[in-house]
Amino acid sequence: MAVEFGRGGKGMISLELAKKLKSAGLVWDQKIGDCCCFTNRITGEEKFPYFVNRAPVGMFYDVDYFWLPSLSQLLADIEARGYSWE
Repeated sequence: MAVEFGRGGKGMISLELAKKLKSAGLVWDQKIGDCCCFTNRITGEEKFPYFVNRAPVGMFYDVDYFWLPSLSQLLADIEARGYSWE
């Protein structure tokens, strides 16, 4: 799976890839400086990107949050699952 270039800027994964990673089980351990986006379930409005300035980000019932991990964060998750990469 390649890292795509999303609307948010160079080197950022797309919202579509973030959704696939979340549904595949990628868990977000929120940290200050993380990049995410969120979608309002009622209006469909997207906030993209949003940089976490305090952790944890408040989770609201009508909002879906999607983490936009960096390449190093993705690779760390791969290793944590017992896989290797080259």
